[in-house]
Amino acid sequence: MMKQQNSVRTGYLKNKNAVRPEDVKMNAMIQLRCRSRDKEKWQGLATAKGLSLSAWIIEILNNAED
Repeated sequence: MMKQQNSVRTGYLKNKNAVRPEDVKMNAMIQLRCRSRDKEKWQGLATAKGLSLSAWIIEILNNAED
């Protein structure tokens, strides 16, 4: 007999994004193709700043000049 998984353990009920205010919630996605060497470079820069690659990209884009 297979044991049922508890939804609390699987993280399903711990969706923190669902309880965030709309102005803070991440609700859109951007995808891009790049060279692996570029991604490795960007990942290194993000890691050096203590950020995830996604957070680093968002920071760079938000700080870009108009």
